[in-house]
Order: sequence, then C-alpha cells, then structure tokens
Amino acid sequence: MNPFLIYQLLQILLGYFMWTLLGQGVLFLFVGQQGDRNFIYRMFRLINLPVTWPLRRIAPRFIVDRHIGFLALALVVLLRLVVYMVFFRAGLIPPITPSEG
Repeated sequence: MNPFLIYQLLQILLGYFMWTLLGQGVLFLFVGQQGDRNFIYRMFRLINLPVTWPLRRIAPRFIVDRHIGFLALALVVLLRLVVYMVFFRAGLIPPITPSEG
C-alpha cells in the first residue's frame, strides 16, 4: 500500500474527529447544559464516542467530564501534527513545489 495513501487516510480520519469535536464544542456554547435535549448535539456526542470514551477511561479522575471534549480535541490536533512530522521526516510526503526540468 502506498505510504502517502496511509498518511492521507490517517489525516482524514483525525480531521474528521477534530472537526466534529470542534463542532460539538461550539454547539455546547449555544445550548449549554441542555445539550441532551438537542438532537444534533447528541449526534456529535455519538460520533465522538470512539475518541472521548477511551480518553475518559485513561484520564485522571480530577478531570471533570465537561473537559474531556476539550482534552480530546487537543489530543487529536496533537496526533495530526505528530502524524505529519513522522511522515515528513521519513520522506513519505511528496514535495509541494513543482520539479524543475
């Protein structure tokens, strides 16, 4: 399998979770504690469950549940950066500039 394809798939998956976590956070600013009654907010929570559930299990108990989404967003952004740096350092990302010839 092409390493650049693996890179793209990882970035798409992490980007998907990043944007849905961000959307959930923005929607929380509008609906607040009444998010359980909002259908879209519940869908965001369901979509982000593969990220937030394991993070809640490994996070220390002094981190309240309200902050798990923010922690998950920070983790996903950090993972996107790490994936980029690993693939870039390995030389698996093609250059953006056109080749001269």
